Amino acid sequence: MERFDRIEWGPEFGIGNQKIDAEHKSLITIHNKLVDFIQQGKTRKEMAEILSELADHSLKHFQTEEQYMEKLGYPKTEEHKNLHKEFIYKISMFNSNLLSDHPPKPEEIIRFLHYWWFEHIQQHDLEYENFQKQHPEHQSR
Repeated sequence: MERFDRIEWGPEFGIGNQKIDAEHKSLITIHNKLVDFIQQGKTRKEMAEILSELADHSLKHFQTEEQYMEKLGYPKTEEHKNLHKEFIYKISMFNSNLLSDHPPKPEEIIRFLHYWWFEHIQQHDLEYENFQKQHPEHQSR
């Protein structure tokens, strides 16, 4: 099995919004729990439980982000919401398929999550926070 490292929170993940950064840290913690489970050879059922936890926390986090973007009048809010929907769909499919006769490879799940978290936080989330900084008239209250 391919080795995947845990994601360690660092300044490169901070977007400058304390609430959202704290939620990102929590999501990364769940992600790391999944990495640990895979490395320890846990059962598919246990992995499905972690993916469910990740999906639940992601949905709550996405709601926070989406409300924030709407409050800012961020012009790419709908595009960002679609990224969230795609993520939840992909995680749901992984989770559903974990208990099937043809489960996804753990490496495929982790590869997707690694890419998604790095790409999403460091690019897409940073964009709305930069918009907020460039448009102080839209300051969130």
